Amino acid sequence: MEDLPADFASSVTLILPEGSESVRLSAATRFLRDAPLYARKRIWQGISELRTRRELNACVDLRAPFLSGPAITDLLEAPTPTTACPSLHLPLHDWSQIDTGEIRVA
Repeated sequence: MEDLPADFASSVTLILPEGSESVRLSAATRFLRDAPLYARKRIWQGISELRTRRELNACVDLRAPFLSGPAITDLLEAPTPTTACPSLHLPLHDWSQIDTGEIRVA
């Protein structure tokens, strides 16, 4: 990770492995433990294939910025209708406020 050139990627997503919930939680924890390294490189971390509420809660507690999988929502037969949202209510990230490796939403 340290050797990764700046601006090489904007995000990296871990697809959780097959296996027991404990194996999957361990993989997520190891991946998210390196959040300060990814933040310094300005790379967003994501985790995909979350299956259970426990996996979801663990990733939320570990402050994963992007999550997806059946624990979030099942695949839909049709797109969801659009919902209006004022731009001032969208979460924006300020990379300049990183001090201890925490990802902050401004």
